[in-house]
Amino acid sequence: MRIADISKQVLGTLEPQTQPDRGNMPTLAKSLADYDGNFHADCAKAKRETMQFMHNVKNGSGQWLTLLGGSGVGKTFLARLVRNWSKREGIHGAMFIRWITVCDYMRKGDFGVLDAMAECSLLIVDDIGADYETALSKAKIYVLAERRFNKPTLFTSNLTLDQIGDQIDVRVASRLVRDNNRVVTFSDCPDWSVANYRK
Repeated sequence: MRIADISKQVLGTLEPQTQPDRGNMPTLAKSLADYDGNFHADCAKAKRETMQFMHNVKNGSGQWLTLLGGSGVGKTFLARLVRNWSKREGIHGAMFIRWITVCDYMRKGDFGVLDAMAECSLLIVDDIGADYETALSKAKIYVLAERRFNKPTLFTSNLTLDQIGDQIDVRVASRLVRDNNRVVTFSDCPDWSVANYRK
């Protein structure tokens, strides 16, 4: 199967849209309007860093952004906002995929998905480390990190940076922070749903 076919079938490649809005930070802020940065200080930082990441993508930067923290703090929500923004901007070949889905394909012997991820224009991978127990998963996260060098990439994970180094590969943790890549850790942010339920 060709990489383009994998992109369309498996990863949900985002096709070019109408002419992108050439506005700058105000337009990016509108893309994140649904994200409540006032909920917690970590959320405010994550919102700022995500807006900067989108700005960098628009300007051709290969910088990475990694969002780390527990469940329910808004990591995947932000990642999906970036995906939606990239679609509106007409960024051809942008991909969003959960790491556990990648592992499912690899277990079936389908490694073409990794080639598609390595070569896409913008990669968003949700929940890396969700399947870190297997040697295959660990090895392929490292390979993907190496192949994404200087290409815009957004990762989310429930693991801390130290846990990524200990449980996956210290080289992956190093790559996440190297070359001015950005990492945001939701250190003590509560679960949004639980906090709203208790109100």
